[in-house]
Amino acid sequence: MLGAVLAHSTAWPAAVSDLRVAQLPLDSLPDSCSKYESLDELLDDRRVDVVYIATPTPCHFDDVRRVLASGRSAIVEKPFTSDLESATDLAEIALRSEHFVIVGHSRSFEPDIRAAADIVRSGRIGTVECIAAAHYSSWLRRPRLPDELDAALGGGIINRQAVHQIDAIRTLLGGDKMRVTATHHRPDRDRDMIGSYIAWLESDTGASVSVLMDGVGTLVPGASDTKPRPADDASSRKREMSDAILAGAISGDRLTVRSGDREEFVVLGTLGEISIASGVLTVSDDSGTRSVDLSGMVDGRYAVLDELVACRAGDATLPRHDAAWGLENMMTCAALAQQNQT
Repeated sequence: MLGAVLAHSTAWPAAVSDLRVAQLPLDSLPDSCSKYESLDELLDDRRVDVVYIATPTPCHFDDVRRVLASGRSAIVEKPFTSDLESATDLAEIALRSEHFVIVGHSRSFEPDIRAAADIVRSGRIGTVECIAAAHYSSWLRRPRLPDELDAALGGGIINRQAVHQIDAIRTLLGGDKMRVTATHHRPDRDRDMIGSYIAWLESDTGASVSVLMDGVGTLVPGASDTKPRPADDASSRKREMSDAILAGAISGDRLTVRSGDREEFVVLGTLGEISIASGVLTVSDDSGTRSVDLSGMVDGRYAVLDELVACRAGDATLPRHDAAWGLENMMTCAALAQQNQT
């Protein structure tokens, strides 16, 4: 996200705060960017207009609340908070505030979903009747911090990955609320948690939706070559390794291109269809099937900053991905986690 800020034409980094700020590789930051060890110090810097919050999920509630109280707006990573109670409270705080909250970066900011949503809004494929979404990933086989795996702390495959699917589907349907009618979960026995799921949902407009997620990685080439580390070993590994080494291992892993991961969306309308596979968008209607050129669209992280800038400029239609949006995504994920567990 820092790279997107540095590349953006309107937003720029005024300050960075981290408990280990002196250890972070921040050489790319301009000299004018201050470095602090606490959020309090950063909020004392009056040059700061908006705060991007990338702290662990359990910290989101207090961090966003403090940013709003300081007279700033906030961008906060998903999931919005670690549980529905705190998410509901924070959404109410944000609603009463004169400042805004954007929840992102999430899947709906990416070019293919944004372009597909524009096509749906244009009426080109008619009324959306069905959506099928599938994601095959090795998410649970990659290095993870303990809070990323603990559902009570906003972790796990549903809170961390299903939220992307729900976010994209709601964007394609124009912000509909989703009702979960049934789910089936496959456990990851190595980690004793939900590893994969398939769910059936309905939207307010009557569209039927199916979502499938494999986080175990058995369908991703090479993902099963590495034995996963059990979740209960994560804390002991953290004690054995310095924070900097562990953070470096995780950051390096997340920068690795994983060509085996596959994600698909199919949107079926009364007049046509949309297909998204590996970032390639095609539209089929009475005139034929054509690919949509996405090369001129900005990256999803840049799009988050564009939404921020538009909010600052007073666009009354934004933010789309506000606190209420983040709360609704969490509510759908909670229902997905609870129903018909197998």
